[in-house]
Amino acid sequence: MSKLRWLLSRTLKKLWVRVSLFALLGVAAAAAAWLASRFLKGEAPLDISSEAIDSLLTIIASSMLAVTTFSVGALTSAYGSATSNATPRATPLLTEDQVVQNSLATFVGSFLFSIVGLIALKVSFYGPEGRAVLFLVTLVVILLIVLALLRWINQLTKLGRVADTISRIEEATSASMRARIALPFLGGRGLPDRDDEGRPVRSQAVGYVQFIDTAALSKICEAQDFDIDVHVLPGSFVYSGSDLAHVRPAPGAGTAAEAAALP
Repeated sequence: MSKLRWLLSRTLKKLWVRVSLFALLGVAAAAAAWLASRFLKGEAPLDISSEAIDSLLTIIASSMLAVTTFSVGALTSAYGSATSNATPRATPLLTEDQVVQNSLATFVGSFLFSIVGLIALKVSFYGPEGRAVLFLVTLVVILLIVLALLRWINQLTKLGRVADTISRIEEATSASMRARIALPFLGGRGLPDRDDEGRPVRSQAVGYVQFIDTAALSKICEAQDFDIDVHVLPGSFVYSGSDLAHVRPAPGAGTAAEAAALP
């Protein structure tokens, strides 16, 4: 996996990313109904009054605001429970849960959809065709809300509990162990016994090693004709000044001094 793919994967697991995407979809859905009133010609299949849609959107807006507020409070409580009853390192496993992210994203997206729809109705942006499209989209949004609520209620019964948290830790640990067994050296070679340590590459900060781009390191080695001995693994805790790797010339590639002079 390249660093770009790893960063993208990490970003997509963030709670705010999915919520933001669903929020944009909600705004886009309301805007699509307005575009329909501009480009669709002919008589609308449904004659929906502004008052009828206004009532539906008002109900969605008020209820989704309350549900979102309650959901955030429930999540905070679940995170605290997991931290105190299990381990603080289990909290990211809860925040990356797809049911949690999809539910909150649906609630926030529905709220913004209803707000934009109400504003557009009040300023008479929608014609008969636009109101018909907006009504159909509203029905779809209501269906999505019902499905999200059912899944969210089921998830709340176990989220943050010890058994659920331990199960998530077990799954994450098993996946990590299987990946390590499949690639024990992360695609590289085992560390050989050498007398010459070479030029050290030291950490610039304190923290956990997040990712090692072995493909990029391999390209550097091939281009510069030297070897890189990596001494840490993803998940290792390092201090400022800790040795992360050593750079040395490949067999027959020159002296250690030449390798040390490489950029």
